[in-house]
Amino acid sequence: MTNKLLLWSLVCVGLCLIGLIIFFDSNQVEEAEGINNPALESLSSESLAAYKATEDTAPATKLRATTAVQAIPQQASDKARKSFDDAWCNAVKELSPEDIILAESQVADWDEYQGRASMKSASEINLDDVNHPNNSFVVSYQELPKAELKELASAGDKWAMVTLVQEAYGDKEFKYQIAKQLLVEGASYYALEYLVIQELSAAKSSYRRSGDTKEATDHIISALTYAFWGVENYNIAGLSSYLGVSSRGYFDGYIGPDVVLAHSSEVVKQRYNQLSTWVESEREILGITASQPSKGAINDFALNLAIRRNMNPERVEYLSEFNITENDRLNSTPCVSEFMVSLSQD
Repeated sequence: MTNKLLLWSLVCVGLCLIGLIIFFDSNQVEEAEGINNPALESLSSESLAAYKATEDTAPATKLRATTAVQAIPQQASDKARKSFDDAWCNAVKELSPEDIILAESQVADWDEYQGRASMKSASEINLDDVNHPNNSFVVSYQELPKAELKELASAGDKWAMVTLVQEAYGDKEFKYQIAKQLLVEGASYYALEYLVIQELSAAKSSYRRSGDTKEATDHIISALTYAFWGVENYNIAGLSSYLGVSSRGYFDGYIGPDVVLAHSSEVVKQRYNQLSTWVESEREILGITASQPSKGAINDFALNLAIRRNMNPERVEYLSEFNITENDRLNSTPCVSEFMVSLSQD
């Protein structure tokens, strides 16, 4: 009960924060310094608020081993606990302490594979790592001269590349290409975040400049393509960025990203297929075999997706109707449905 109440409280906080964005001035640009995201320098404050409110819930979705072990006696009796090989969704409620630790280790391994290693800004350097998962993988790269970091990223150093796409400044086109390469290599977490936010930023700039939705729509389709690709590969970062940044009033109240997509479902599907084909082709050329997520990672993804569905029910439902892939992971799987029920309970 304690874990469930904590999770629900954090989700409620996220929802409240998103509600506050309507009071912000949409023309005021947030300072990039301290935001710890490479593409946010061009976003309006209401978009930033929505994005950060979404991301602030993310640490609460992890199956923290120490907390989980303490909670088990209150959650289930020995007889009620399932084997790890059984069908289960919520490790804390359903598994033994030992299997909870196994589930947590699988989530940690998947995070590492996806390149989920969060940079800290200068003002955050002494803060706890709970909101900066796997910071130890990138902290030494943050201290490098920019030219050396770029050189290492160009040479294919995974953590240099992950660090580079999180840098607040730098050559945007170069970072875009590095982000695309990270998709190929599987370290796609912050790469997807960067690509989605860059495309949405370009869409907004285009619309503000000309008032024409054609170019803006093309960028939005690209952003959504990256978000769909992430979901297909059990990566929530692209979808979180899309939902958080393309918030209410994103185009100064005149039009919303989902509206311009009303007649673009076939184009989105075509663009998605092109991206997927390109990634697979590059992997074949480079001899890269993509890792597959474990049960713990898949169930953790289901929890994250349930939280996004809870926070943005109508928008996620709208996106799920695109039916981009046969897997259709945006629609409720048994574990997503189970987590949704838990989130809806007091």
